[in-house]
Amino acid sequence: MTYSTAKSTSRRVATAFTLIEAVMSILVVGLMLVAVLNTLGASKLSQMRNTEQSLGPMLAQDLMTEILNQHYMEPATTGTFGLEGENATVRTDWDDVDDYDGWSSTPPQDRNGTDLPGMDGWGRKVTVTWADAADLNSTSGSANGIKRIDVTVTHNGQPITTLSSLRTSGWPDKTPVVNVLLVVIDSASLTSQEQLRQTLMESWGFVVEPITASDSQTAFDDAAARNDVVYVCEAISSGDLNTKLLDATIGVVCEEPYLDDEFGFTDTFELYDKKKVYIVDNSHFITEGFAVDKLEILSSNSELSRIIGGLGGGVDVLAQTDHDDEHVLVVIETGRGLFGGGVAAGRRVQLPWGGGSFDGSLLNDDGKLLMKRAIAWAADKEEALDVP
Repeated sequence: MTYSTAKSTSRRVATAFTLIEAVMSILVVGLMLVAVLNTLGASKLSQMRNTEQSLGPMLAQDLMTEILNQHYMEPATTGTFGLEGENATVRTDWDDVDDYDGWSSTPPQDRNGTDLPGMDGWGRKVTVTWADAADLNSTSGSANGIKRIDVTVTHNGQPITTLSSLRTSGWPDKTPVVNVLLVVIDSASLTSQEQLRQTLMESWGFVVEPITASDSQTAFDDAAARNDVVYVCEAISSGDLNTKLLDATIGVVCEEPYLDDEFGFTDTFELYDKKKVYIVDNSHFITEGFAVDKLEILSSNSELSRIIGGLGGGVDVLAQTDHDDEHVLVVIETGRGLFGGGVAAGRRVQLPWGGGSFDGSLLNDDGKLLMKRAIAWAADKEEALDVP
């Protein structure tokens, strides 16, 4: 019995010691887990703050650059403070800095009113005031030639950064920007070829507003009034656009050869595959700087368009096919005669390329330069060619 009692006591002691070890282990693991979770939480918080510190100023600078590139005052009038009849939600036709006063968007939007991707929780707002000449951090109750612009970026409702700039009446306005009305199949969903053209124009500093070819005459009249030039993509249906731009007083640059007759160039054309044209007139702004010679405008053959019918009385030929005398790049100055009668209400350009299989990505640097110069000339803003 004594042996048995001793053995039983030994077992109880051993069991008690094991429980203590288990409790201590749980405590240690718990403390370590808390430490790990705290470390992870601090890391995530630090990562979020780093993102805010880098992305916040970028969003502010992006919008501030857009604002500072506008006129000091409404160009057409002496101007009131704020919008002067422009669309209150889409910034494409805002043209002076105080148009932005009071504007805000969550999430941030581009000039066309499209939400920037991946920006949930972020927001931007703008305040424009008259600055006090004696204390630029204070506001003035009346016009004095100095406007203060404040762009504030928020994240999850909390201010992240505020960027402030001053715009004065003595600051010369920038080189004129060309506002392009881009005629596409569906402005709500651009094709890859249409997007390629928009991106290219925006890389030149042009401001692009897409419009659906089948939109109403009223929609085209309103859009033409706030833009400098129209660019017609080749993929649209000529029947959708028809004569909606015939009387437009702004310039028109056209890729679609099936509109040759509507715009008064000719009544007959044909498509062919080549990559070169022959410059026959380099005295015109569009072809200035190119030699009177063959010019490669594509990196490989694609669908071009040549005129094989008669020309309107006011049509000037700048380039022909590289193997015969058929015309591929033609222009009409405002007020000059159209094929079939009448005169051009604005400058008109028919580009050398067109047809459903034409690939705009094949345009080389010379082809892109022809396109850029054609847009600037048709817009009557040749000086805008120097915009980066």
